[in-house]
Amino acid sequence: MTIAMDAPRLAELLAALSLATDLGTGMPLETSMRTSALATAIGRRLGLVGEPLAVVYWAGILRHLGCTAWAHEAAALVGDDHELLRAFQGVDRGRRGSMLDGMRRLAPGRSLPRRVRAMAAVATAPRAGGRLIAAQCAQAAALATDLGFTPGVAEALGQMYERHDGGGDPGGLAGEAIAPAARILHAAQVIEALYRRGGVALVEGELARRRGGQFAPAVCDAVLADRDWTAILEAADATPRFLDAEPAPPPRGSRSGCTRITASASSRARQ
Repeated sequence: MTIAMDAPRLAELLAALSLATDLGTGMPLETSMRTSALATAIGRRLGLVGEPLAVVYWAGILRHLGCTAWAHEAAALVGDDHELLRAFQGVDRGRRGSMLDGMRRLAPGRSLPRRVRAMAAVATAPRAGGRLIAAQCAQAAALATDLGFTPGVAEALGQMYERHDGGGDPGGLAGEAIAPAARILHAAQVIEALYRRGGVALVEGELARRRGGQFAPAVCDAVLADRDWTAILEAADATPRFLDAEPAPPPRGSRSGCTRITASASSRARQ
């Protein structure tokens, strides 16, 4: 007897893959799915539909696939690449106080001399943060291209750490020069991190303060207008939220396509 099997839904495949990349970067499980669903909700509130909205959705779920690109160098700085990523997740790199907060979170639970050495290593490494970001963006964008996503997805991933005020990386782009999807994704990933750290009050306070600096004003206004986005971050299971957020129609992959996706992701993760 032959059992007919439907082609897998691409979103389901990438959702499963994102759990592995969350673990690979030391982030809580479902971080990528929550970020993608949140970014898509923001995109809808800003009036995006069709392909522009799909770019936001796919870039959101692929964002962690390049985060191991600089793992060796990050580990050499502080002893644990995960600690470095977690310490600076959500910080405002344009504000000294925020960067100092990130420094204080380095090497948690270690001895004071060990923590001081980690802080000194990061503080004295020339452009370490910029190089880490450039490597992450390049790997994620390359993977998106390998997987056959539209150029807009690769563009968004390549710009996901650019700032509205021009102080971001890797290209120092500003304002309208940053792709709309990248503006949304940049804010969504910070919102997700801040919410885990301090809830709605911290998110709203930081968005108000960073509006027009780190983040595009329109993106901040869309989030601050209503708190319905909190349901995405509070959900006990992010998978249904992520799958439901997918712009229609949901693409499906072939068996050979699934093999290509997993092989390409594994190859990029090792680079």
